Formats: sequence, C-alpha cells, structure tokens
Amino acid sequence: MRHGSPRTRGRTVRRRAFPLMVGPDAQPTATRNARPLGEPPAITVPHHTARADLANRHLERPHGISPARRAGARSLARFRTRWALDPRALFSLWLLMELCLLGTLAIAPLGGMTQSVSPLTWAWPWLFTPARLLFPGMPLHVDAGPQDGSAHWPAVVFAGLLVVATLALGGVLLACVRARAPRHWHLALAVVGAAILGGTLVLLPSLPSDDVFSYVMYGRIAIVHHANPLIAVPSRFANDPFLGLVYWRNVRSVYGPIWLLMSNGITALAEALGGSLATYVLLFKLLGLVCHLVNMVLIWAILGRVAPRRRLLGTLMYGWSPLCLLEFCASAHNDALMLTFLLLSVLLLVRRWEVPALLAFGIAVAIKYVPIALLPVYLFAIVYLRVMARGRLAEHRERALPRWLRGGDAADVRGVMWVVARNWRWSDLWAATWRLGIVLAVVIVATLPFWAGPGTFKSILYSPPAQRLNNSLLEVIMWPLIGLVRLTGLRPSWSQILVETVLKAAAMIAFGALWLREFRRARGLPGMLSAWAWILFWYVVVASGWFWPWYVTWPLALAALRPWDRLSVATVLLAGGAVTQYAFQPLYGLSPVYGYRALFVFGPALAYCLWWAWRDGRLPRLVPRQGPVWHVGAPIAASAPIAVNGRVASATATSTATSTATSTASASATTRIVSPPRRGDGLPHQREGLPRAGAASGR
Repeated sequence: MRHGSPRTRGRTVRRRAFPLMVGPDAQPTATRNARPLGEPPAITVPHHTARADLANRHLERPHGISPARRAGARSLARFRTRWALDPRALFSLWLLMELCLLGTLAIAPLGGMTQSVSPLTWAWPWLFTPARLLFPGMPLHVDAGPQDGSAHWPAVVFAGLLVVATLALGGVLLACVRARAPRHWHLALAVVGAAILGGTLVLLPSLPSDDVFSYVMYGRIAIVHHANPLIAVPSRFANDPFLGLVYWRNVRSVYGPIWLLMSNGITALAEALGGSLATYVLLFKLLGLVCHLVNMVLIWAILGRVAPRRRLLGTLMYGWSPLCLLEFCASAHNDALMLTFLLLSVLLLVRRWEVPALLAFGIAVAIKYVPIALLPVYLFAIVYLRVMARGRLAEHRERALPRWLRGGDAADVRGVMWVVARNWRWSDLWAATWRLGIVLAVVIVATLPFWAGPGTFKSILYSPPAQRLNNSLLEVIMWPLIGLVRLTGLRPSWSQILVETVLKAAAMIAFGALWLREFRRARGLPGMLSAWAWILFWYVVVASGWFWPWYVTWPLALAALRPWDRLSVATVLLAGGAVTQYAFQPLYGLSPVYGYRALFVFGPALAYCLWWAWRDGRLPRLVPRQGPVWHVGAPIAASAPIAVNGRVASATATSTATSTATSTASASATTRIVSPPRRGDGLPHQREGLPRAGAASGR
C-alpha cells in the first residue's frame, strides 16, 4: 500500500488532485520535480556526505566564527523579532496614521480645495468645526467657491498628510516582514484599527471624487424614473433634484449589471429612509467601509491556507493603506465590492471549491469589467497543469524543446507555450471551455434585466475613459507629440486625435506583450496570483490612458497575497504616489506643472522598477559588472542546491584549482555537477566540475 493512500476493497485508491492545489501536494509529481528552463539540476550526494559537509561548514573560514560574533548575531535576531512583534511600535505607527487622517478633516473643507462638499455636512454642520478652529481666517467651501483666487496650499497639505500616512504604513509593513505566525487576535486588532481609520474618512467634509453622485443618479433612473441606466443618460431627467451634482450627465452607465442592481437596492433603501442626499451618500460610504473590512478578512483567510506567516503582513498592506481607505470610505468607489468577490473567488479556489469560485469571479466581472483580463491566465493554468500531469513532461521539457527555445527569461514564456501547444488534447480544451462558460453565464444572467439589444454595451466603447487620455503617462507624452505633429500643418484637432490613437495603440501592444509574458507564472495557484498582480500593475502603469488613483487598489489587493518582494514595494510606492494627484487638482488650467502630475504619481514606482532592472543586469551599464577572477591555486567556492534523500539543502563546496583533478576523481562516483548553458567566454567554468563565473551573485 502506498504511503498516505487508503486501501478500499483490496485496491489502492488515489485522491483526485485539484488542478490548483496549494501546499507540498499542490501539483503532480512531474510538475513538482520540474526545474525552470536554463537552471542546472541539483547536485545529488549521499546522505552521510551532505551531513558532514553541512556540519563542517564553519571550517570554510580560517578560524571559524568567534563566540562573540555568534552571540552578536543572535542578539540582533532577537532584537529584530521583538521589534517586529512589539505592539507599541505598531500602535505608534497606527496613531501617526490616524493623526494624519484627522488632519485631513480640518484641511478638506478649506477654500483652496477643489473637492465637492460632502452632503453629510448639510445634515451635520459640526463637521466644519475642526477647520473653523484651526483656520479661523480661511474661507470654507460653504463661504466661497474653490475658484475665488484663494491659495492652493490646502491641497498640497492634504496630499502631504496622505503621503506621511503611507510612509507610516511602510514602517508597519517593515515591522511585520519578520513577524512570526500571527494569532487570531492580530486580525481583530487589524480590523478594529482599519474600522477607526475608515470611520474617520467616512466623516470627511469633502468628496475626493464625485462618482458617488453618478451612483445615486443611476439608481434613481431605475427605481424612481423607471428607465434603463444602460440606455438612458442622466440629462434626460431634467427635473431630478440631484442632476446638478452629476458630472457625467450625457454618459450612460459604464458599470456592470450587478453594480446597477446594488445601486437600485441602495436607492430603494434611501427612499424608504427619507430620500435625502445625505442618506444616499452615507449608505454608499458605509457599503465601501464594510466591503473594505470584509476584504481584510478574506485576505487573512487566503493567506492562512497559502502562507500563514504572512497573514498579518498582507492584511495590513491592504487594510491600512491610506489610498484604499480614502477611495473606499471617503469616495465610496464600487471597486471595493469588485475586490470583495474577486478575493472571495480566490478563497474558494484555495479551499478547492472551483464552481462557487467561478460564480464569484463572474459576479466580480459583472460589477466592473476589469477582472476579465485575468480569466485567460486561470484557464491557461488549468490546461498547463493537465498537460503536465499526463506524463513526465516536466523532467524532459527542456530537452524536448527546439534549440532556439532554450535558456533566458523570454524563452521561459515560449517554452511554456510550446509545451501546451505540442501536448494539449480536446479534453483540455473542454476543461477550459466549461469554466469559461460558467463565468459568462453569470454575466449574461445579470445583464438580462437591462438588455435592450446590441446597443446595451455601446457606452463601454464610446465612453470618455475609452476615448481620452487623462492623468496618465501617455498624457505626459501626448502634448509634446501634438506640438511636433502640428509643425506639419495638420489641424490641432486632427493632430490630437492622431497622437491619441497612436499612443493608445502602442500602449495596448506593449501591455499585450507584458500580459503574454506573465503566462509563464501560471503553473499553480501561487504563480497565478502573481501573474494576476503583475497584469493589473502593468495595466495601471502602461495601458491605462484614463487613470485615477483608485485604480491602484486593484494590484494592491492582489499583491497583498504574494510574498514581500519587488512587486510589493513597487505597488506601495505607486499607492503613495497616487495620492499626490490631489495636490495638483487646483492647478488645472493655471500652471504648466499640472501637465506633469503623472511623473509624481508613477515616478517613484517606475524608478524602483528601473533600479531593479539595472541591478539584475537587464539594462545596459556604463561600467560592466565584473565577475570573480579565477587564479590557479586560489580557493574556489561553488554554491549549488544539494538533494539529500529527496530534500534540498544549500551547501558550499571549497576546493583549490591545483587539487581539482584529484578531488573530482574521488567524488565522481557520488557527485554529479551539470553546469548551466555555456556562453563560450573561454573562462575556466567550461571545465567539468568548476563553477561558472558570477554563479554565486544571486542573479
């Protein structure tokens, strides 16, 4: 009887593995034993040899490690662990974040801000009290409009407070990186802290975004005026008392049918409670706060099964983010509800409930159509794992590939595609088709109450976000190009249309290449989540010509499910840069600096990504990196993974060039070293048994 396999009626019964399982048994044997293309196989040595090598590692140094240095290292490790788990440090950083958000309550209603007045101030005038006490001489929104020539420093201070809160969040995350497995009471403290932070922003006297008025109007179109918000525009109902607050009066709803149904429900509840605008806005804000807190619990539950040690880190990375709190609790964006069902689908996948997970994913798509770009990655992961489970293709994948497909990062993408293209079956296509059918069925069923022919979704194609460039890097590039095109004698309007079309096409091509490149990660659930996070990150940075700060919450929620790495840092930097956009809103049409606001938004994250690319050698260097120089008689250190009875350990083998011939002869019976693909540079690593130059640099 096989180990771990139950015996039923005299025969061995194997459990049917879920395609995207998590843990040591997450993938079939052929996939678990696979190694990436271009990576050398592990060195296999006998058990006693590896144990002796690991035990005598201290002999590599001339005099070993001194007791004082060993004690210092232990003290430093204890200090880091204690600081990481110290609740006083976490509370101090949380208190700094709360003070920054309380400062926004006093800054937001000042006359230098261009934000709309929150309808909550009509019902609760005491919300202006902090501003009147701290700035008695400054005009407020209720006293003077934002275009009265007042100073614009309140907008800068408002954005600066959010940046300081983001820096405090960075300190919290650094404190949690080395934290041990958290307890359930950590979740309670994290949720309570987020509830206090979010409740503070619910009472913000201004609205950073006016989209909540569009939500109110679309709900009233269906409930009060008995029309279809996917067909009728708000300007058609001129007698509606809330029409004057809507910015997009001549635009149909661009949101999914599930969100329209949710807006209808909130509208019916608000009308039952009196129908005041303050009631509408408060209900939408409370919905955003509740969804935000539920998302924290979902992230905790997902990481509890994927990586329990990172539960607190991922939960705080999303839950205490000032950007998420501002956009979901103060602006009440529907992205919070979309992320709720997206994270719910991931949790159901982790628990191996695939059909309910597909239903939840379909609801997320029917709220906002952004997750539709992630669905092909999931379907490809299903097909890839089914192909790899049918044989020992993983062990012989590189040998079966053509020569032009071997080696390098790009070849990894081509190699994965090649394996699927050469070994797929009709059953794999059917497995992807019925999963796609479930998601599409949810969207179709939700659209039936609003269906009015092929023109139902025309608003998605002809909406301003699909036609214009705003707040993005493409807009920064657009204006100089328009000036160059106008030198040819073309009309200004035609010049702008031509430049915008070319830039949007180029951005979509670049994003398509990056989107296909992320398919190489889709070899299991953790890799699929990484691909999803990277896809949303590249969409926000590269392809989103119409950008607003709440778009960054998409990759931030998925990056919280991954290990702390360069994508996590880049996403947090992007979230911190996104809040700086609120400092430039009063400068619209008044200063040329307004045209370069996207550099402040995307600059820190892009600079960090470029620095990593330069460090990894993917960008050209003025001075080439020098590898280790080999000398005859000098000690040579070679690091390679060692497999001891099926387990991989890291060991360092030290020898000299003069004794290589004798040591190789004695170890040839037990040790097999296969060097990576050689580049023919004439260095000594081309000899059997010697390490390649630069192999220990960690690249």
